[in-house]
Amino acid sequence: MRDLRRPALSILVTVVLLLFDSPAIQLSTGSSSPVIAPNLVAGPNLLLNPGFEHGLVGWSASQGTAVYTSDSVNRSGCCSAKGIGTGQRGPGLLYQDVTRRTSPGGQYQVSGWVKIARAGGNATLGLDYIDGGQAVWLVPKDGRVVEMSLSPVSTQWTFFESSPVTLPPMPTDASALWFFVGLGSGNGTVWFDDVSLVQVTPLPSYIVAAVPMTIANNQTEPTASPFQEKIDFNSSLFASYEANRGLL
Repeated sequence: MRDLRRPALSILVTVVLLLFDSPAIQLSTGSSSPVIAPNLVAGPNLLLNPGFEHGLVGWSASQGTAVYTSDSVNRSGCCSAKGIGTGQRGPGLLYQDVTRRTSPGGQYQVSGWVKIARAGGNATLGLDYIDGGQAVWLVPKDGRVVEMSLSPVSTQWTFFESSPVTLPPMPTDASALWFFVGLGSGNGTVWFDDVSLVQVTPLPSYIVAAVPMTIANNQTEPTASPFQEKIDFNSSLFASYEANRGLL
């Protein structure tokens, strides 16, 4: 008599697992190394009055020759911050003390819109530890965190954004952490609008993986023990996450 029993069939099933401890999307490519893409989400803006809609409320000016005022030239809203330098001494900066709004070890990103009176002029935007009190901008040797020298190629509003950076501990010879904007030289005219300091954190990651499953004789559904429980759990998390993003 012919044996009607079917041998067990082993198959590979591709599943999507959702993990919370990885800062990147990892996609299987058939190679030994996964493809990693940025997967970060930004928190709320940590700056006060970032669009200068309330003049320069929340901002202070360091010592220098630049004069900062609220101006009707704007990228959005009603106003911007305008800086004019005389070129006699250092340019001076417009800044906020963000020491108590940030935490060493966190990842942060700075950005802002800049308009310069002449193409090729210089402006600056950044985040540094400083020393010397609340009036003088003195950066310790190891106090530089993010400094962007901005040179728009036109006189139109231009957006600048840094890469995410991990905030180091405050140096022993520093007294505060400043977010700042200003002139990159001692003369010229520059406008700033919609500036931002945000903390960025990793999103959950999708890992596409091939999981072996076995279909035994007369079995209606495949099993992947001991993977099945984890697959079911992560599948529900994946569905919940996509639903919250409006993708399901």
